[in-house]
Amino acid sequence: MAINIERAVDFAVTYLSDMNDIDENKIDDFVDKQMNKLLDILYKEKANEIEKTKIKKIIKTRLSHYVLKTDSVLTSNDFKSWFKKDKEKFDFKYWHRYSKYLEYNKHFSKRIIENIDDVTDEITDLLGNPQDLSEFQRRGLIIGDVQSGKTANFIGLMSKACDVGYKLIVVLAGTEEKLRTQTQSRIDEGLLGTDSDKKLFGEFERIGCAKYSDDAFSAVNVTSKSRDFKKDIANTLGLKLNQTQEPIIFVIKKNVTVLKNLNSWIKSLNQTNENGKIDSSLLLIDDEADYASINTNKPENDPTKTNERIVELLSLFSKNSYIGFTATPYANIFIDPDSEDEMGNSNLFPKDYIYCLDSPTNYTGARNIFNDEPSQLLKTIESFDESINDEYSIHNILPISHKKDANFDEVPSTLKEAILEFYLGNTIRDLWGDTKSHRTMMINISRFVNVHEKIRHTVNKYINSLSRSIILNSKLENGLWQNDPYMMNLYNIYNSEFKKICEDKQYAENNTHDIVTWDNIREHLYESTAEIVIRVVNQKSKDSFDYDMHKDGLRVIAIGGIGLSRGLTLEGLMVSYFFRNSIAYDTLMQMGRWFGYREGYLDLCRIWMTDEMQECYYAINRATEELRESIILYKNSGLTPMDFGIKVRTDNNLLITARNKMRTAKEELMECTLSSKIIETPFLASNKETIACNFNTTISFIKQLMLQKSLTCNKAISSAIGFLNVSFENITKYIEKLYLPQANLEYQNHALVTFIKENKDKLSLWDVALIQGNGENIDLTTGNIVNSNKGNYISKMCNREIDIKPNTELIRISGKRRRVGGPSDGLFGLEKKIDAKSQIACFDTENRRPLLCIYFIEPRITEKNINNEERLDLAKHVIEISKITPLVSISVGIPNLGKKEKYIKYAINKIEQGLKQLQFDFEGIENDDD
Repeated sequence: MAINIERAVDFAVTYLSDMNDIDENKIDDFVDKQMNKLLDILYKEKANEIEKTKIKKIIKTRLSHYVLKTDSVLTSNDFKSWFKKDKEKFDFKYWHRYSKYLEYNKHFSKRIIENIDDVTDEITDLLGNPQDLSEFQRRGLIIGDVQSGKTANFIGLMSKACDVGYKLIVVLAGTEEKLRTQTQSRIDEGLLGTDSDKKLFGEFERIGCAKYSDDAFSAVNVTSKSRDFKKDIANTLGLKLNQTQEPIIFVIKKNVTVLKNLNSWIKSLNQTNENGKIDSSLLLIDDEADYASINTNKPENDPTKTNERIVELLSLFSKNSYIGFTATPYANIFIDPDSEDEMGNSNLFPKDYIYCLDSPTNYTGARNIFNDEPSQLLKTIESFDESINDEYSIHNILPISHKKDANFDEVPSTLKEAILEFYLGNTIRDLWGDTKSHRTMMINISRFVNVHEKIRHTVNKYINSLSRSIILNSKLENGLWQNDPYMMNLYNIYNSEFKKICEDKQYAENNTHDIVTWDNIREHLYESTAEIVIRVVNQKSKDSFDYDMHKDGLRVIAIGGIGLSRGLTLEGLMVSYFFRNSIAYDTLMQMGRWFGYREGYLDLCRIWMTDEMQECYYAINRATEELRESIILYKNSGLTPMDFGIKVRTDNNLLITARNKMRTAKEELMECTLSSKIIETPFLASNKETIACNFNTTISFIKQLMLQKSLTCNKAISSAIGFLNVSFENITKYIEKLYLPQANLEYQNHALVTFIKENKDKLSLWDVALIQGNGENIDLTTGNIVNSNKGNYISKMCNREIDIKPNTELIRISGKRRRVGGPSDGLFGLEKKIDAKSQIACFDTENRRPLLCIYFIEPRITEKNINNEERLDLAKHVIEISKITPLVSISVGIPNLGKKEKYIKYAINKIEQGLKQLQFDFEGIENDDD
C-alpha cells in the first residue's frame, strides 16, 4: 500500500531542520537509514525504494529555497538603532515559539525562517522603542509582492513587538470580514497560540505556536475569528494598559464604526498624561495600506472618515508606530507629506522609512510572468473584434462593460476550456502523488453580486453535464470514449497543454513525478474531480470558504469580484479566468490572485485574460519594477522618504491608482535616451566577492575577444589598447554579468542592455578600449599582476584616488568629482583625417562606433580626505584587496543615433516636484554630496 508522501516529506523536513549544515548526503542518509523506523512507529507505514527516491528529491527541493536579499531599506542617516544594538537584552519568548511554529507546522526551510528573522529584526529596529521615555510618532511602509507571504512577516514583527514591550498592537485587516477572519485565524496560530473565540470566554486550548513552549502564555485578545471589536465584549474584559503584563491584540476591519468604537473605548479606560495622551505604546499594522486608509479628499475638505479615525487612534498614544504593508504602494507615496491635522498629528505618509521585502526563490510573481520571455502560463481570451461572429464568445455572452442585471445563460467557449484544464490539472496532480492539497479555480468576470449568482448557476449546469459524461464514458475501453464530445475536448486539451510534461521521462525524474498518460488520466478522472464544488465569494454570499475545514483538500471553483482580491489567499490556485476592465495599477495587481507559491504544479497553472489586459500587466510590471529600483537606488543615500522624490512610470493608458488618491501627483515628461551620451560608473562595491567577480568576468571577456580578434593599439591617437568591431551580443553579455551599484544613477544595467538591443541596427559593432595608466601591469592571459611589462598581452592599471561614499560602503572614484575617465579616452577607434576646408588634421567622428572603456584601477587614498574612521578603515581594506584583485570600472559612449529624443511620462509625488523646482532655482550651483 502506498504511503502518504506529503506526510512523510513534512515529517522528514521537520526532523532534518534541526541538523546543522544540512546537505544532500545527510538527506540521503536519513531517508535510507532512519526514516522508515520512525514512520513505522508513528504511522505504521514504510516507504519502498521508489517512494524513498521521490521523498529525497522533494526534500532537497523544499530545503533549497532561499531569499536573495537586496537589503533595500530606506531611512535617514541620523536614525539611531535601538533594537539591534541591544538585542541580547530581550527575552524572545513570542518570537522563539513562532519560529518553531513556522519550522514544524508550516514546514518553512531554515533559510527562509532566518530571512524572516533578519527582516523582522530590521523592521523592529525601525519602529520606535516602546521603553523610551520620550514621545515618538514613527511612520513607515513595507512593500512586498502580491501573495508573497507578507502575513508571515508581520506576525513575526508582532511577535518581536510583544517581546520588546509594545502594550497594544492593532492590525487593520482590510475591509472584508472574510479577510479579517482569515488574518485573525493566522494570528491565533502564530501569535496567540489559542483559539481566539474560546479564549474570549476563558477557555485556553493550545494550538499552533503554543505547542512549542513549556510556558502557557498568551497575548490578550479582544477580537476573535467570529467577532470584530465590540464594546460590550471589551467592557466585560475591563482591560487597562497599565494593568496587563502581556500585550493586547486587536484584529479589526478598516471600518469607520469599528474604529470609532475602539477609539472611544480606549480613551474611556486609560488615563492621559499632561499632554493629553495615553502614556503607553501602540503599534498599528495596516494590511493593504493603500486601500481605505488614505485620505482621498481635497485639501480644503475634512479627511475621509476611515483615515481620520486611524490618525485619531495613533494620536491617542504618546508613543505610536504606524507601519503599512502593501504590494501596491502607489497611493501611499502620493500622500501629501506636509499635511497635518489641527492637533499637529502626522498623517500616514511613510516619512521615516520604506522597506522593500524580497520574495523567496520559489515565489512566482509579476516579474516571472510578465517579462520579456513568453510565459506558458498565459492563455488568451479572444479580442472583441475576433468575437463578433462567435455567439459563444464571452464578449457576446457577458460584455466586459455590463450592468448588474446582465444575463449569463451560456458558458463561453474559452471558459469551458479553462474548466477542462482545471479538471485535468486535478487529475494529474493526484497521479503525481499530490492528493491532499487544496486546488482552486478563479472566475472573475463581473463586479456585480447578482451576476455572480447567475454565473454560479450556469457554470454549475455545465460541470454537472461534464461530470455525468465522465461517469458514463471516461472508463470505456476500445476507444468508445471518443464518441463523447466532453471526453474528446479533454483529450485534445491534454495533448495540446499537458502531454509534453506528463510523458517526458526527464521532466518526471527532475520533478519527482510519475509519467502520466492519457489512459491514466481517463481511469482517474472521476475520482479526482467528483468533489469539485462551486463557491461564490462576495459580501452577500453565505458560502463556506474555509480551507482549514477541509483537511484532505478543498477542490473549488471560486466565483467573485472584489472579494477575490485584496489579501484573500486562494489556496492551490491553478486556473484563473480573468475578464475585467479596471485600468488602475493597484486594482489590477491586487486582482492577480495567481501570484504566489505553486511548488510542484506551476506547469499545470493557466491564466486566461485578453491580449489587451496582458499588455496592461506587462506595463504595470515595468512601472512597478522601476519604482522598486528607485527606492533601492536611494537605500545607501542617508535620505528619508521626505528627502527624495518618487516617480511612477505612466507611459500607457492605465491609471496608477484611483484619481482621488493622486491629487498631489503631477504628470511630467522626462527625457529617456542614451544617444550622444557618455556614461561612467564611479561607484563600486567594496566587498571582496563582488570585486573578484567583476575582475574575473572582465578577464574572461577579454580572453574571449583575443580568440576572435587581434589586440589593437594606435599610439599616435590613443594610449589605449583594445579591439575593434566587436559584436553588440558580446557587449551586452559582458555588461549583464557585471555588478555595478545602482548609485551610478545614469548607468542602470538593465536599461542600458535594453537600449542597446532596441538600437542594434545602429549599435551592432563596438570598439572596446582597455584604458592604460601608470600603475602595475596585468597579464591579460592569466589575470595576474606581474612585474614585467614585456609581452603582447600586458595592460597597465590606472591610478585613481578613492574614498568611501558617506553613509554607505560604496567605493567612490575621484571623490566628489566622481570621474573615472579622462578627456582622451574616447579617441580609441577613431582615425585622423585632413579637414577639406582648413587642411588641418582632425578626427573622423562621423562614423564613430559605440565605445566600451574598461578601467583596471589601482586605488590610492589620501587619509586627510576621509574624516570618518570607519570609512578610512574600509578604504584601507579595499587597497589591500586591490593588491591581489584590481578594481574594475567601465564607461560607455553612445554616438549620435540621429533620432528624436524619447520621452517617458511619469507621475511624480510632491517631494519630487519640490526637488525639481529647487534644481531649476539653483541651476549651475555645484552639488556637494558630503
